[in-house]
Amino acid sequence: MLLLAAACTASLGGPALAQSLNHLAAEAKTSELSTAVNMHASFSGDEASLSPAEADVHAATSGPTSPMIVSAISPAAPESKQPDLTANPGRPAMATSALLTPVGYAQFESGMLYATGSAQFSHRSAEEQTMRLTVAPSLQFILSSEPVAYSSTTQEELTQRGDAQVGAQMMLLPSHGVRPTISSSFLHLVKGGTASSLDIGGYANSALLMASADLGRFHIDDNVFLNETGGAVRRAQWGHAVAVSHPVTSRVGATGELRHFTQPLTGGTGFSALWGANYSIRPNMVIDTGLVRGFTGTSTQWQVAGGVTYVLPRKIWSFSRTAVQR
Repeated sequence: MLLLAAACTASLGGPALAQSLNHLAAEAKTSELSTAVNMHASFSGDEASLSPAEADVHAATSGPTSPMIVSAISPAAPESKQPDLTANPGRPAMATSALLTPVGYAQFESGMLYATGSAQFSHRSAEEQTMRLTVAPSLQFILSSEPVAYSSTTQEELTQRGDAQVGAQMMLLPSHGVRPTISSSFLHLVKGGTASSLDIGGYANSALLMASADLGRFHIDDNVFLNETGGAVRRAQWGHAVAVSHPVTSRVGATGELRHFTQPLTGGTGFSALWGANYSIRPNMVIDTGLVRGFTGTSTQWQVAGGVTYVLPRKIWSFSRTAVQR
């Protein structure tokens, strides 16, 4: 406005007054530029303490007061990246890992088991299915079933349905340094089958205590279990299984296992060993095979297993730590 007043005064013929007003206008302009620079410095300092989203709102709502003020532009938010999914097979060994599957993702374990040399059958083959879903960093639900089993004796061949169990696994203590991961699980029989059982027999309830640790390149899974046998007569059964795994290549691994358990209904003892191998097609897909040899007279003499473990790449359960805290 001072510049406009100077122009009007000059046109009215007041040279001295116009010169004085021009001088005042120049000083005012210098003062305005100095104020703008200070405002920009203050804006930059305030903006540094804002989050990127707040900086965007501040820049959009506070328009520029001078050409010296530059609007703040926050960097674009990084795109969300799909987490790496790694399968955690619970087969073909009897010993189960104390580690849980990826949170929110379903893991499916499917396979076939062939057995021969038992007091209950001469040959037996069955389909095995297990689904695991971890809903929180320390809680996993389990559904296990044997949809169909084919067995033969010296007198007949049978096609029957096996047992179905549901349960949960909870991580009690995460690993730290040389300390192993400690977990426990409980499985309950929800639908009893009619198929003949292996040397370990069937159960109505099963409780497991699991420990898993890495010693160098060796991974160890140690399980102790206590079962309540199924059927009209209930007995307590306990057992112990230790599995040691070691990578052979980046995709191939080998497993050895020793297993021991009581047979309360017959008064015997089962003792067997497993040699297994697995191949990782992808991090979330692993195929496996295993050979089991029984060493006692009441043990199933030979078992051959093969199957696949697959983690569904689509998340089906969302876990919010903030929601739990609330």
